[in-house]
Amino acid sequence: MKELRGITWTHERGFAPLKRLAELALLDGPLRVDAPPIVWEAQDLAGFESRSIAELAREYDLIVLDHPGLGRAWSAGALEPLQELSGLTPADLEGRFVTGSLASYHYRGAQWAIPIDAATQVSAWADCQPAATWAEVISRQDDRMALPTKSPHAMLTFLGIAAAVSPGFEMSAHELVPARTGENAMEIFGNMVRSMPSASLDMDPINILEKISDGQLDACPLLYGYVTYARPSSRKRIITFANAPGTHSGAPGCILGGTGLALSRHSANKEGALAHLRQISSETAQQEVFGAAGGQPADATVWGESSLDRESNGFYSATLRSQSGSMVRPRYDGWIDFHHDASTFLLTSARDNRRPPEVVARLNKLHREAIQSSSSPVL
Repeated sequence: MKELRGITWTHERGFAPLKRLAELALLDGPLRVDAPPIVWEAQDLAGFESRSIAELAREYDLIVLDHPGLGRAWSAGALEPLQELSGLTPADLEGRFVTGSLASYHYRGAQWAIPIDAATQVSAWADCQPAATWAEVISRQDDRMALPTKSPHAMLTFLGIAAAVSPGFEMSAHELVPARTGENAMEIFGNMVRSMPSASLDMDPINILEKISDGQLDACPLLYGYVTYARPSSRKRIITFANAPGTHSGAPGCILGGTGLALSRHSANKEGALAHLRQISSETAQQEVFGAAGGQPADATVWGESSLDRESNGFYSATLRSQSGSMVRPRYDGWIDFHHDASTFLLTSARDNRRPPEVVARLNKLHREAIQSSSSPVL
């Protein structure tokens, strides 16, 4: 039997659970898969955030992906829709996953992936109390605090702050953020960036969490949460995670992350690949294997008072409000390129102290241009 191939990302959270499930697929038991074995390969975080799903679909049977790439994948006809497959429709899966995760992979009338990992922007602290609002964050800003601004995270950080400034604001084809919302968010983002040491301005969430864990930093008010750093380990410090900061309303502002598992339309053995997809997204795998193997499950039962939560320093229950209230990013074809370019633009503008109205007007103009040139302009 020819082996199946899957592609994920290199961090323990992305690779270890899938490797373990591939092993269990060969053994007698509830997670056995009657299909050819699957071999998982991994790409780094930068590749995961930017490499074309269409390109991956020509090489792999199963693809771990991020929801903003769906528009480009739709334009290329790269993925197999899952909504007609028994046991994998939204109706079958309703309520199984933490709020927002399943819906983020539903695009243009079809379900393109099943969530296997849930994440959003939260805050991370070591040896200090979490800040509940951005005003408190700014009052405590020093060189031991950082924000992720390595592309595309400057853009994602800006949007997370905007979601705190105006909870529930709507992104549209005409404007990514309303003018006043964006201007207020840019004031906060700019103040934070200009207060950070230059050495801290080229880091992603993993870089920052490593530095907090090693004692080089103490806090990050907004980054994607990684349960890995909340668990007891050989690291110097266990990180405490909390909800993302809000503003006067108190609602945390955050942009949805996480990953879903999709089936390549080019797979030569779709039935075999589907058998593995069902195993990986099953309740047994999500509840009993993912967390134990180092992952961050999307299963709703984990995101509360669970044994996994207790073993993880309360990571899941402490950040559930952020996870459940997260905004879904646009998914149009062209978003990936746009949000990398916009990230560079926002960081440069913040460092140069450009006027927020000018920055937001330019950002919205770039967004409109990306939409207008898109072959799949649906957000």
